[in-house]
Amino acid sequence: MNNELYLIDSTLRDGEQRADVAFTHGQRETIALMLNSLGIAEIEVGTPAAGRDEIESIRRIVSLGLDCRLTGWCRALSMDLEAAESANLRSVHFSLPVSRILLSTLGRDRSWVFGQLSQLLANALNRFDFVSVGLQDASRTDTRFLVDLACSAAIHGANRVRIADTVGVWDPLRTWAVVGRVREAVPDILLGFHGHNDLGMATANALAALQAGADCVDVTVNGLGERAGNAALEEVAMALKVILKENIGLRTKKLAELCDFVASASGIPIAAHKPIVGKQVFRHESGIHVRAMQKDRRSYEPFAPSEVGQSDSVTVLGKHSGRAALHQAFAESGIELNTSQADRLLDAVRQRSSELGRSLTPIEVLRLYET
Repeated sequence: MNNELYLIDSTLRDGEQRADVAFTHGQRETIALMLNSLGIAEIEVGTPAAGRDEIESIRRIVSLGLDCRLTGWCRALSMDLEAAESANLRSVHFSLPVSRILLSTLGRDRSWVFGQLSQLLANALNRFDFVSVGLQDASRTDTRFLVDLACSAAIHGANRVRIADTVGVWDPLRTWAVVGRVREAVPDILLGFHGHNDLGMATANALAALQAGADCVDVTVNGLGERAGNAALEEVAMALKVILKENIGLRTKKLAELCDFVASASGIPIAAHKPIVGKQVFRHESGIHVRAMQKDRRSYEPFAPSEVGQSDSVTVLGKHSGRAALHQAFAESGIELNTSQADRLLDAVRQRSSELGRSLTPIEVLRLYET
């Protein structure tokens, strides 16, 4: 694995492409500022060719003077590069369709891809400081073709090649194999990966790509994006930290605040048990878990809630609770239970929880105690 890994956030581009999502200019600027404060290395700020309003929004973000690279996404068309330049961007990414499915819908073939690559790359390098080339729908074409395209991009001076699992059909083993093969072929160029979550594997595929030699992966806040979305920023960031022991300079304590803002701005709420930032992922009921966590919180938490800006862990009482949780809950309220009280109350809590089909609130538990 390379030493300097980084994330590219595409919330303002691919994230906003989700159906029924449209950020205001102010929301887009706030998201960009929050991503910059988080320590993100690069933000894909939008699609300049989408029109004047998009260009104006990008210009406003550029004028913020952020520390990270700001990149515009373009189709494989000269007019898109011109739009990106008019948005005052100094970094651009243009995407080439590489699967037979996408090429056939455009009436193109592989020779067109090579020709368009060399032509657009020469044009882009004259206009921008940083040029990234995307291989769209790479997961549904053959590896040899991807290698040839990556080599051509490197020879013609591209700064980065990005492999895209556009419809989320790769698994981690396949991702690792293909990214590793491309990495081997072009060792001296930045290599990126863009993964979608149609089969729920985007985060795993992103990690596999990094382990195979990719320098960077695309993410979005809350996994926001088309269809089932993209690799989630918060998930990939913490997986890098917890699993791969990689410190890429992100201030992860800001994650919960960022995710909450994007959820509000997008109108797409965060599921209660969403990994990392869901409001119930640090709630514990199981008696075995609670007893162990009273001795060491790490027993059943891979990281502390505070590491991602979440509130401290919460113990709830319900069908699966044990005496340790019951004693702890009442001790916090200044009430000491004797053995007989604890046994009778625990039976009542479990029965009431089964009847309601959920954990009990503190008030409900207190009423059972009083009864």
